[in-house]
Amino acid sequence: MPERATPELGALRARFAAGDRWFNDSPLYQTLTAVVAREDSLLEIASHARAGQQPLNLMMAATHRIVARDPALPFARFFPTIMGGDAEPPAAAGAEYRGFCEEHRDALIELLETRLVQTNEPARATAIRYALHEVGRRSGAPVTFLEIGPSAGIQLRFDRWGLRTGGRRFGPVDAPLTVETEWRAAEPPPDLDAIVPIGDRFGVDLHPVDATDPEERRWLQALVWPEHVDRYTQLGHALDAVAADPPEIISGDAVELLPRLDVERIAAGAELVVFHSMVRIHVPPERRAAFDGAIAGLGARRRL
Repeated sequence: MPERATPELGALRARFAAGDRWFNDSPLYQTLTAVVAREDSLLEIASHARAGQQPLNLMMAATHRIVARDPALPFARFFPTIMGGDAEPPAAAGAEYRGFCEEHRDALIELLETRLVQTNEPARATAIRYALHEVGRRSGAPVTFLEIGPSAGIQLRFDRWGLRTGGRRFGPVDAPLTVETEWRAAEPPPDLDAIVPIGDRFGVDLHPVDATDPEERRWLQALVWPEHVDRYTQLGHALDAVAADPPEIISGDAVELLPRLDVERIAAGAELVVFHSMVRIHVPPERRAAFDGAIAGLGARRRL
C-alpha cells in the first residue's frame, strides 16, 4: 500500500487556497481548487495524495482522468481537452464540483493513492537542446545523458522532436511532432542542431511509465491542464513515438540508486550530463539534501 500523506487540514487548505497562483493559466483549475479550499470533505479526499506528491496536481489530474473515462458525465462539459471548442466556461463548475467529488469519491481516492505526478512536456526539449549545445561548445567529446524522473521517457527522445523558436526550425525534418517555444533574447538562437554527441542515454525513475500501456498514457495526458488542448494532443503524438522505441529506464529511488550506479556503463572519457525537470519539487523536503547529494556524488566519479 502506498504511503499515505497526512497533512494537517489547515496546511492543505492553504495550498488549495493558493491554487489561483499554482494553476496560473488554467481558469477551470483555479475555480476548482478554490472550492476544495472551502470544503473539509474535499480536503479529506485530497489528503489521500501520496507522500511527497503535490496534492493540487493529483486532485485535478484525478478529476480530469475520471471525466476522460466517461465524456458523457455532465461535469466533462467544462474540460476543453474533452469537449474541444464546445467546453463551457468554468464559472458554473464550482457549484457542481462538490457533488462530482462525492459521487466519484472512491475513484478519486484510488487515483490519489496510486498515481504520481509524472508530467511529460515535449517542449522541454528546447532547454535540453540549448544545454547540450553549450556542453558541445565547451567539450566536443561524447556524453552519457542521464535523466532522473523521466516518467515515460519523452525527454530521453528530445532530439527526435522538431523545434521552432526564434524564427528558426531545428531537429529532424521528418519529426513526428514539432514543439514551438518563445525566444525572448534580443540575439537570435544559436544553431541548436549543433549539440554534443550522445554516446548513451538512460533514465532512473521511481515508477517508470510504459508508453505502450493505454491506461498509463491516459494518466499522463490527464496531468495536462484542460485548457492546454494543443499540449494534450502533442503529448499523445510523443507517446506514440516513444512507445515505438522505448528508451531504457531503470526502476528505483534515485537517492538510493545513484550511489550504486554502475560507472562502467559510462564510457571511459565520456562526460556525464544529468537532467531532471520538475522532479525535485516532488521529493519530500526531508530527503532533498540526500537527493542533491546523490547527484553531486556522481561528479566525484565522473566529470559531471
